[in-house]
Amino acid sequence: MIDGRCFIVGSPRSGTTLLQSLLASHSQVTSFPETHFFYHLIGTYYKRKEIIGVGTAGCPLELQEYLETRGKQRILEERFKSRRYKKAISDFSYVLDQLTLEDGKSIWLEKTPMHLYYIPVIKKYIPTAKFIHIIRDGKDVVASVKMNTEKYALHWGGERSLQSCLDRWLYDIELSESYLEEKDHIFIKYEDLVARPNIIIKKICSFMNLSFEEDMLHKYATEAKTVIAANEPWKTKNTGQITSSNNQLFTSYLKSAEQEYILERIKEIDVSFFR
Repeated sequence: MIDGRCFIVGSPRSGTTLLQSLLASHSQVTSFPETHFFYHLIGTYYKRKEIIGVGTAGCPLELQEYLETRGKQRILEERFKSRRYKKAISDFSYVLDQLTLEDGKSIWLEKTPMHLYYIPVIKKYIPTAKFIHIIRDGKDVVASVKMNTEKYALHWGGERSLQSCLDRWLYDIELSESYLEEKDHIFIKYEDLVARPNIIIKKICSFMNLSFEEDMLHKYATEAKTVIAANEPWKTKNTGQITSSNNQLFTSYLKSAEQEYILERIKEIDVSFFR
């Protein structure tokens, strides 16, 4: 029986992979590499496309590859044949349910940061879904996204300007804030997670109706290797110890003028309400 369907969302480079790895270490949780399912289903959210844009039989490549590693190619023949929202999302949820049950577990955890943009659609068609938002200091997110889009431009869809990286974080924060009063949402700060992982993970376990397991804090590095795809080298730090990387890239990678501009733009953004 499936007891929970959970999504980790937020800005990229906000600690989503670390959080996913910690939670996936629970004995009742199954998780997966990022599926990007709803982006492929809907495309740019505001265009509201009614058909899936890419993928064999409507299944995104990221999910296809994961199913192949699990030896579940037959699912591609049985599911994802419809190109309409209701049936496609039903197939998606069904497949994750089945993979979780085959693992002998009861809760699945999907982590694609930009699924933040598709929460209304997810909630409409998966009404039991819960959402875990992770928030990180803007200057560190911007610096990390900027560096990774330059270093891994092919995988990130091209290099991004400093302004676009900043605008993405500002928009994501505003969007997460819009769900503060809604049920089935919890908000975690990256800085709290790395400083007090024990306390934060207990809080999230309670939200997910799970009992806290002490060994989650030790098993996560091994679990990270299963949720990080082979073409995601920028995530490999999550296989090591839990340490904060805040301020490192911001001060070493960005120019002084860029640092000043970012600090000026984010100085009035209050994220204290996410505690």
